Amino acid sequence: MANPIAKMRKKFSMTPEKRKIFFNTNWQIMDKFGRLAINMIISIWIARYLGPEQFGQYNFAIAFVTIIGAVVPLGLANIIVKELVQDPDNKTEILGTVSLLRLFSGLIAFAITVVASFTLPGQDPVVQWSMVIIAANLLFQPLDVISQWFDSVVEAKYAVYAKGAAFALTTIMKIVLVVMHAPLIWFAVSYALELILGFLFLLFTQGNKIQFTKWSFNWPLGKRLMNSSWPLIVAGISTIIYLKIDQVMLNYMINETAVGVYAVAARLSEVWYVIPTVVAASYFPSMIKNKQLGPDIYKAELQKLYNMLFWFALAICIVVTFMAKPVISILYGQEYTGAISILVIHVWACLFVFMRAALNKWIISEGLYRFELISQVMGAVAKVGINLILIPMFGGVGAAMGTVVAFIVSSYAFTFLFKETRVSGIMMSKTLISPFTAIFNKLRPGKREVRTNN
Repeated sequence: MANPIAKMRKKFSMTPEKRKIFFNTNWQIMDKFGRLAINMIISIWIARYLGPEQFGQYNFAIAFVTIIGAVVPLGLANIIVKELVQDPDNKTEILGTVSLLRLFSGLIAFAITVVASFTLPGQDPVVQWSMVIIAANLLFQPLDVISQWFDSVVEAKYAVYAKGAAFALTTIMKIVLVVMHAPLIWFAVSYALELILGFLFLLFTQGNKIQFTKWSFNWPLGKRLMNSSWPLIVAGISTIIYLKIDQVMLNYMINETAVGVYAVAARLSEVWYVIPTVVAASYFPSMIKNKQLGPDIYKAELQKLYNMLFWFALAICIVVTFMAKPVISILYGQEYTGAISILVIHVWACLFVFMRAALNKWIISEGLYRFELISQVMGAVAKVGINLILIPMFGGVGAAMGTVVAFIVSSYAFTFLFKETRVSGIMMSKTLISPFTAIFNKLRPGKREVRTNN
């Protein structure tokens, strides 16, 4: 009989590559969850202080700027990582080219936000200026290429330090604002500062490692990247639309209070989206290398990633469904009890959001960028269409239904429409039925041993 301890060591042992992914993922998850836990506490405090109406105004301003700002990354986040993994010696040109392209798009997005904030009808001046202040962070987003370089070398901890420092400072600022009974616009300032300071700290603390002073712009490289990424630009905008359009539509179709109530539920549901993003980002360099090892290893590792993310999501959905009422009632108070039914529906989108993170990386790895565009546009169209029907009938609950359907359409159903993506659809189907398969295998009687006496 083999030594059981040796068996366990073999089972849980990791290759150097997987160990690096594991620790890199842990760095990012600890950072994200640490920040999210603190941010959730502060957000609850802010929500109770502002009340549903002003909290709705605050979240409407964020949602509006986020939709316009979706164009700034230019769909290049994953492409940058792929380029840096495949050609690390050319990092100064890659980072310099992408940062300049993003600066140009950031300037355009900022200008559009300023014009729109003062021309849209029915907006309070405080909301208008909040939108302009929040939009200032769009001018600093080009510096986020530094984070993507650290993703390419699986060294997330350096970005964690810089962004964590910015988060700590602005968290203290938000506490002071609540204690001093500050007006709404100062919370918009704190929101913008967190993002801006995070980018600046990352630049000043890690600029030497990415040779910032040597960055250069390469027009042929920029042209090639933009030719590859334009479907991802539209896809990114579409993604933000079906993540944030709820709050914009609720603002105009119902009222600002409905936005505030919905924002509470959406935040408690979307807070978990960081898990698949971080895990998939850490696995991405390994996925590219696995592809070179052969289709069998490549597909097997991708299936494991789908399975792992799905089971994470399923556990979250079940816990949140049962805990929604006490959590919202105790933490947010009676003014926000309408968020309970919204949360119970909205959280089930996690099943498809989690698997979507793996699908995104597979699409980039395969170079199937047009399907990223098709899927996200389908999701955005489905979301807006369902919202137009259900929001007037059910308010925030209708918007939550639209969220779940939109993610089913954009993250799963679309894969069966095209030959190239069907393989991933089949893999996700295996993952989706895995709970039923597990139950069936558990309940199925085992083979009986028939003993005979001679």
